[in-house]
Amino acid sequence: MTGDVPPIVREFEVGCSADHAFDTWTRRIDLWWPLARHSVSRENATSVKIEPRQGGRIFETTRDGQEILWGAINLWEPPNRFGYLWHIGEEDASEATRVTITFTALGSARTRVSIEHSGWDNAGPNAAARRNGNERGWDGLQHAFAQFVNTEART
Repeated sequence: MTGDVPPIVREFEVGCSADHAFDTWTRRIDLWWPLARHSVSRENATSVKIEPRQGGRIFETTRDGQEILWGAINLWEPPNRFGYLWHIGEEDASEATRVTITFTALGSARTRVSIEHSGWDNAGPNAAARRNGNERGWDGLQHAFAQFVNTEART
């Protein structure tokens, strides 16, 4: 039923090394991720974190210290790529989708960032609607990351 829901694919370039892009996305995510629009608790979200290792968690923390699980790292290959099972706000990961983010050096100060968000066949009866929401979300995240990295590179 959902096997015909295609992956979300995004590709864009940023003005920094692949090492820096990977590090900024994974270890410094809290500096650029737009929590007010891209979190479970919205205005109550205070941070987002990726535990930088295979099996690590991706989670947001709220003002009262609650941790809300977003996903789990299932691929960790710094500085080239990482991937995770995405089940934001759901303790049960049975309908998790898969995200892989790849950083390809195009020189010492230019990197192509490739995002593939797939696995919609596992996303349950609302797969198409979930995919549409995530597609809009990736547009905003792509912009936020590129703007942060490119602005940082100029300073």
